[in-house]
Amino acid sequence: RPNVGKSSIINNLLGEERMIVDDRPGTTRDAVNIQIVHDNIPFEIVDTAGMRRKSAINDELESATVKRAIHSIRQSDIAALVLDVTQEVAQQDKAIAKFIERQGKASVLVINKWDLIEKDNTTHPAFMDKFDAQLPQLDYVPRVFVSAVTGQRVTQILATALEVHREYCTHIPTPALNELLLELRNAHPPPRVKGVRPALKYITQVETKPPTFLIFGRNINRVGQPYESYLVNNIRSEFGFHGTPIRIFYRRS
Repeated sequence: RPNVGKSSIINNLLGEERMIVDDRPGTTRDAVNIQIVHDNIPFEIVDTAGMRRKSAINDELESATVKRAIHSIRQSDIAALVLDVTQEVAQQDKAIAKFIERQGKASVLVINKWDLIEKDNTTHPAFMDKFDAQLPQLDYVPRVFVSAVTGQRVTQILATALEVHREYCTHIPTPALNELLLELRNAHPPPRVKGVRPALKYITQVETKPPTFLIFGRNINRVGQPYESYLVNNIRSEFGFHGTPIRIFYRRS
């Protein structure tokens, strides 16, 4: 979203005023690629234009820059969704979160302007619960509470992105997956649909970036979304995949 501090965060990471910063929304009008090295690891960061609702896009240039921002997300490994902690999560934030998830991108939720919040022992847990409730499509994503003004935790964004990227590229051995599938199937078999119960026989990981799994079985087309969520949640519990979406496909055998 515009004016949440994306460019200020990058300037803080770089230690210089490379990006133009202004209090007015929409200062960044195009995606800008920046090279940075953190802990001897090279990163390429793309500072995108803020993505507004279509009704708020009032000129052809801004429409084009938003298209380039969308293209940048599609080309990325990790998307950092930056929010302003002093503002409510907007519908556009939710739409961007859904777009990131649908594109199969790993992600980090960056909560900026943390220095403006009065805090006690309940503040951080309360905001964690808030973002869980308002951005359920990214409930598996790590959150980094930062201040672009003071520099608080800004470098943690890169450290977290690196951890998430490792998860994004993780491949789980097939025997370990099938051991888990057997446990899950025995504990909670798939529910019957019109009197027919799906039989899940075998699972293997077929892709990374994002982690993608293929399950073989009978009546596999009857596996519903609640049971798939049960499988995904338990795959996360067992193997991690923090910050990355998980895809499951099915094949009849």
